[in-house]
Amino acid sequence: MDSQINLKRTTDFWPLDQGVERELRPTHQLVFSTSNPDKLREIAAALGLPEEEVRGQKLRELLEPQPDDSVRSLIESGRYEQASAAICGQKAVQAWKISGTGVCVEDTGLYTEALRGYPGPEIKSWNHPDNLATLCDLASNSGRRGATMIVAFGFYPGFGEPQVRSAVLRGEIAAQPRGTNGFGFDCIFVPDPTLQAKLFPGKPARTIAEMEPGEKAQLNPRTKALTSIAQQPFEFASNPPRILLPTAAAKVAIRDLKTKVPSEHREKVLAASITSVEQRRQRIFADMRSETGRKTLVRTGEVSERVMDDDITDVRERILPFDMGRLRIISRDSGARAIAHSVHRLELLNHPFALEAMLRQERLGYVAVGGKSVPPLDAMKERRQAATYDDFKLGFEGATEGSKNQERVIAILAGGMGSWTSTRCITYPILGASVPSMISAWSLAEGALCGIPGFTPCDSYWSDHTAQIEMSRAALAYIDSHPFISTGRWNDVVLSNGETVKDFVLRRAHKMIGATLKARPETIADIADQFRAIGVSTFRVYEAGATRPLQAAVRVLAEHYRGDSNYIMWAGQVGGVAQARECVDAGAHGLIVGVGDGALCSTADVAALAGNNPLKIYEIVAARLGIPVIADGGVGSRAPVAHALGAAGRMMAGSLSGGTVSLRLVKFANGDGEVYDPEYGEASAPTKHRGGQVDALGEAMGVEGIAARRPVDFLRPTLADRVFASLLGVAKSLRFDGLSSLAELVHQAQPNLWVPTGAALRAGSPHHDHPETKDVPRPFQLNFEPLSL
Repeated sequence: MDSQINLKRTTDFWPLDQGVERELRPTHQLVFSTSNPDKLREIAAALGLPEEEVRGQKLRELLEPQPDDSVRSLIESGRYEQASAAICGQKAVQAWKISGTGVCVEDTGLYTEALRGYPGPEIKSWNHPDNLATLCDLASNSGRRGATMIVAFGFYPGFGEPQVRSAVLRGEIAAQPRGTNGFGFDCIFVPDPTLQAKLFPGKPARTIAEMEPGEKAQLNPRTKALTSIAQQPFEFASNPPRILLPTAAAKVAIRDLKTKVPSEHREKVLAASITSVEQRRQRIFADMRSETGRKTLVRTGEVSERVMDDDITDVRERILPFDMGRLRIISRDSGARAIAHSVHRLELLNHPFALEAMLRQERLGYVAVGGKSVPPLDAMKERRQAATYDDFKLGFEGATEGSKNQERVIAILAGGMGSWTSTRCITYPILGASVPSMISAWSLAEGALCGIPGFTPCDSYWSDHTAQIEMSRAALAYIDSHPFISTGRWNDVVLSNGETVKDFVLRRAHKMIGATLKARPETIADIADQFRAIGVSTFRVYEAGATRPLQAAVRVLAEHYRGDSNYIMWAGQVGGVAQARECVDAGAHGLIVGVGDGALCSTADVAALAGNNPLKIYEIVAARLGIPVIADGGVGSRAPVAHALGAAGRMMAGSLSGGTVSLRLVKFANGDGEVYDPEYGEASAPTKHRGGQVDALGEAMGVEGIAARRPVDFLRPTLADRVFASLLGVAKSLRFDGLSSLAELVHQAQPNLWVPTGAALRAGSPHHDHPETKDVPRPFQLNFEPLSL
């Protein structure tokens, strides 16, 4: 591929749906639905803003809303201002749907007593000389000349209710059209004669079209409506960005994602992967021969700690009554094939087009998620009823695949999956787990190269932060030596920020390696400095019980790094809106909210808590705190619900690296030949034993985690493959719901959610008529050999 391909081209667009052009835009400018420069200058002057702060956009598809029964009732009962606000609000929502951003619309209505309020908002259809003359005759014949002119400006930011500012000018209908200095119905509308006598003494009552420009300005309700905007500005906080895909770059991305990898490149990647695996295998063999080496292998996650602790083997056998079998190590060739597969997935995840999309979001800055309106959750909130993720499904109303569906799914995957995980970091919408049994330096490194953050664990061996530092140091070294860094197809492509793809990915990957710091205000700054010394700048301040030390620790760390823009801090677990607000005020860049049990956690059952409850995260997002929110645990297959509720990312505890080559090369094999990894939660019996939390009989105390085993997943042999598959699933979900990017889904004011009854599930599945494929071919079989010491 030509390394000089133009990735900056934005003149040709490849819109994703209905020909609507959508792009990310700054949200501080006020955009009006007009292309008239004179009107824009008038608007800027009335608002007291520089002309460059007011922008115009002509919306050709914008239609005049027709009054429905509720609006007609308001008009006929004389509630003209309410009717005008309703019509203008409908128009603002329509403008938002067309443009993909908040656009200020104007609506002018003339409400007459002669016609019981009409024509009102439909006055434009009367703006013909004959029609206006007829209106004058109707007013004269009925003897009811009273009329009200209302100018309203409406704005819809993508959440809540439309915002409307309006001004009223009362008057009467003239006996016949008079004057040539106006337009529309100006020639038949006479502003209040009493008001005219005060403003223009000695002059008769005149129509607007008979007045001089200076006189009209004193009465103009448009000016008064604009003044009310200046006095009470529209709320921009959650103006949702939408992605617009450049045609040339999108087509290049699609071609690259669909074209087979050249054979010479495959051989190059495989050779680098063989070298990498052989080096790791030799290091494992060497370190297993000494106590210090074995401790290093455990701390870096190369070997499961369960097989290294001879003192409590018998106890653990009682906890996990299955045959431990023989320790096995993946063969060099099988490991190399798996890593080569990972490299090709990393090439797709780090395609220049995907990186450019992230850079565009970064330049525009974080756009806060606003309030949400999810009727089923609102009802549950009122009843204080728990809502589980299984109660909801992302709907696909009226969605169809179409001939371009697959290409559009790939385009969304390539350019629309970037997510603000914190106000300082854009990633893919997945976060790695910090469960001790399912983390390793290699899995952290591979996740970081995928563009997903991961955290060193803080339990078991890693309760000692020096062990976390050892794992972090190894992960950073693995990033630099990963075969992808030396063989990536796009490495030499220069991005719009001046970096090559290789340099950008390396810089970002280093930022993805995070350390979990327990919320201990008295020591947290010193420990963080030790991580910073080895190159770690991302921290997860962690307090499992959602107690006050969390806020205090966040504040200490924020004060310690005041003025330093090169670190990222997440705060979790956050227990509610009040604590979330305190963490934001203390200086957190992102919030982690526990929404239920993870794959290996049973705290909710043990503590008799409501499990998997989206209400908590729903309330926190609705509070509009201005930083991203991450759903942690219990998400499972309902992950899109978390995004729809406003989460910027999700924790996938126990579902990413477990059972993959990315977790570790050393595996177990039982007598039946099944190969697996041991798994256990942060508060499970094995972890309790390692931490010495046992009773007088040696039994673990306060167990809140599950111990199990995960068979090796031959379909997803690496973490990169799992990440790619997960993102592809989310991209398909977006496409079926008619969305162009993850940002658009996250910012939906009313996400399309529904309770999945049997009929709804069938209707919501685009493939409900297709039988499940039972025979899924495996890409390759992993081979193992005994690990002999």
